[in-house]
Amino acid sequence: MHRMSRNTSSRRQRVSLRQLAAWALAGVSVLLILLMLFPTGLRHQLDGVCLVECRPRYAAVLAPGDTLWLSADGRSCAPDGDSLRSDTLAASGCFVSNQGHVLTSAALLRFAPDTLPADTLRAWLAREEQRLERLLAVKEREMDELDYYAATHTVVDDGYNEVMAYRSQSAARLARIRRLLGQVRRTEGRSVKAGLRETYRLTCAWPDGRDSVSLRTVAAVRRQYADSVLLLQVSDGQLPRQAFRFVVYAADVPQWGAQVLGFFGLAPLPDAARADSTRCLDAPQLEGAPAVNLFGQLCGLRVNGRLRTMQGARAAYFAERNGLSWLWSNLRIATARFFTFAPPRATRTVATPDRPPRNVRGLVRTGRAYGRFARPEGLYCGRTDGPMPEGYGTMYYKDGSRYDGLWHRGQREGIGCLLTDSATYTGRWRADSLACGTRRDSTALYAGVLDHELRPHGSGRQLWDNGTYYQGNWQHGRREGFGFAVSERDIVQAGIWKQDRFQGEQIIYTANRVYGIDISRYQHEIRRRVYRIDWKSLRITSLGTASRKRIHGQQDYPVSFIYIKSSEGITVRNRYYAADIAAARRRGIPAGAYHFFSTRRSGKAQARYFLRQARPRRGDLPPVLDVEPYDQQIRAMGGIGVLFREVTDWMQTVEQQCGTRPILYVSQNFVNKYMEHAPAALGRYQVWIARYGEYKPYVRLLYWQLAADGRVKGIRGAVDINVYNGSRAQFEEFVRTECVKR
Repeated sequence: MHRMSRNTSSRRQRVSLRQLAAWALAGVSVLLILLMLFPTGLRHQLDGVCLVECRPRYAAVLAPGDTLWLSADGRSCAPDGDSLRSDTLAASGCFVSNQGHVLTSAALLRFAPDTLPADTLRAWLAREEQRLERLLAVKEREMDELDYYAATHTVVDDGYNEVMAYRSQSAARLARIRRLLGQVRRTEGRSVKAGLRETYRLTCAWPDGRDSVSLRTVAAVRRQYADSVLLLQVSDGQLPRQAFRFVVYAADVPQWGAQVLGFFGLAPLPDAARADSTRCLDAPQLEGAPAVNLFGQLCGLRVNGRLRTMQGARAAYFAERNGLSWLWSNLRIATARFFTFAPPRATRTVATPDRPPRNVRGLVRTGRAYGRFARPEGLYCGRTDGPMPEGYGTMYYKDGSRYDGLWHRGQREGIGCLLTDSATYTGRWRADSLACGTRRDSTALYAGVLDHELRPHGSGRQLWDNGTYYQGNWQHGRREGFGFAVSERDIVQAGIWKQDRFQGEQIIYTANRVYGIDISRYQHEIRRRVYRIDWKSLRITSLGTASRKRIHGQQDYPVSFIYIKSSEGITVRNRYYAADIAAARRRGIPAGAYHFFSTRRSGKAQARYFLRQARPRRGDLPPVLDVEPYDQQIRAMGGIGVLFREVTDWMQTVEQQCGTRPILYVSQNFVNKYMEHAPAALGRYQVWIARYGEYKPYVRLLYWQLAADGRVKGIRGAVDINVYNGSRAQFEEFVRTECVKR
């Protein structure tokens, strides 16, 4: 009886334990289901989104330690992917494991096969060689002009430091072009293969509660590439500590109330929007963005501008990790993270005045935050706050232009891009205006200050497609004030600009410059009286008053060189020449002779007459030909071609006799009007420019005649004042190497 009672009690206990276990199992199942269906907080979901940047490049190994790198469009680049132009692609992505796996769109590598076909590689290399050769020629000419500027200027000149900084950058670019061209040429006649090498960078962004954003950037590697979906993994195999991870379920997840989470345009933080409201948004970085349903489950990816299911994402992910391995790895890392304290890794914080920094308050409000509606100025699509744009959005204006970026209280506020028929403007907007940013049109790229009509105004720099570069001041779209320009055709133009035209360089006159004079019989014969020159007292006491000049210090300079007129045509000679040049030689002043050209006599005949009258000696300064014809005189002698032929004959005849190249003296007007038609033979000779104004001539020159009304102690009346284009050391080298040799 007692035994039966004990058996019954034992059976009841076993039944109770079974029921308890069943109820416990059911409770755990219900709890798991509830946990699966319970919506994850939207803020946590946004912490699982990252910005994916990819720089695809091809590696062609030429020899050990010698690899030619090509960007995805066939242009050569540096090993780190820093090509001659940017080739970085960006998209959104989401973390899906504790091991730092990330899912994104494979559009980042849409046009980049793993191995380049041989025919494609040969075509790329042939095209790149031609491009680099053209670019090398342009940069070599540019560098030659920058070297000339460096040789003829010092730190006291306006803009010297800016030009030298640009020269250093240009030298680095030139060296890189030469190296890349050498690598491309070494591929000729060789069987070279090029394989794809990608560099991935993931940027996580979190609001830190102080109107700023904490950023963390990590490197990543590619794991799988299947069905338009790309699987990446953080290089260290660890999910960033502040990041949230989504779960990739084994079955299709319903897309009820799907929202897209990603980086909308240039916004500093990820945001959320209903999937059906993102179709009209012009946000390329939304490619690869994850979509979540009402329960916070990952239900799709935005691929090629459309929302795709998770089928391709699962295929890519589970090809890398099977189910058991995925479960074990995630549990192991989750357990280790739970029981191990690790301080947050270093992040960098950037200020962002764009409000609100996250602009997410809950699931329902987020679902209604994005909309599409008409406004007086056009059609708006994006985040709203009542009837006004607020946050990220795109405005399609009635004039055909489009703005894509951030808004605040109905105005463009924050980073954004405006596209018009003529140009694209990008930068940080304030109160519906872009005060500073970039402007790209069909011919040039500008970066700097803009006016209310989005024209360059203030300080800025611009690079034209033809290679011309300008840095300096602007006024309503035109270069105005001080600035410098560099191009393949012109010398470095560092000075004053007016209405987009270069006026010239305003040099600073100091005692360190090399000054000289040129004289003729008019320094002896004044108002029918004859005066002698006091050679012992020669000092330049005035640089003239006909134009404004920037002079530092007292005007009391030595006469460092002197030119004396000896002849004109084939009949006129200077009766004072012989005595003057003999006196200059005795005083040790470098001296030379010049001849005034006549359009009525041949160049060779005038050269012979000059040599008989001047009798140049070894050590004299190079002879000078003074060419100052009127337009009617040029027409009378047969045109500019005939003039240049006769001038060239004079220069070559004198060069053969004296053993040094003569100097051509012309005016700035003559240079502007005729010198571009000069033959190549005449381009061998250095020039002496006459320009009586506040600006230095903007051509390559040896001397500049800056004033005709200067004053020299020891000479009565006005005197022509000249300055050597270079330093005193360079002038002494010129006297030692370029003077008359026979």
